[in-house]
Amino acid sequence: CSDCYFLTDYDEYLGHLAQAKALLRANEWQFAKFEYAKSFSLFRDEPFKKMYDDWSEDMRHIILSQLENEVTTFAEACLEYGDRAEGVEIMRKVSKIIPHSDEIKNLTGKLTGT
Repeated sequence: CSDCYFLTDYDEYLGHLAQAKALLRANEWQFAKFEYAKSFSLFRDEPFKKMYDDWSEDMRHIILSQLENEVTTFAEACLEYGDRAEGVEIMRKVSKIIPHSDEIKNLTGKLTGT
């Protein structure tokens, strides 16, 4: 079908992320925080977890790298706006998806003060 269109969680994730970034630039932290939380909540586990073809491996790497970058931006904004509790909660959830990320571990430490 040449005019079929499929909407995925990834598309929804990107949409919420775009909203969050725009709101953050507009200094609307409460709304940005809500959009970030919605985007991160779409991850229930590692994407393409049991798929081992080259395309799936590449997409998993792309998506997880992007998630790590975006959650880093979110955590830094949490520090800036003094919203440590929300940042810690999100970082703990994301650290289950990306357990070996030193960046996430470091930022979680900064948020918790350890």
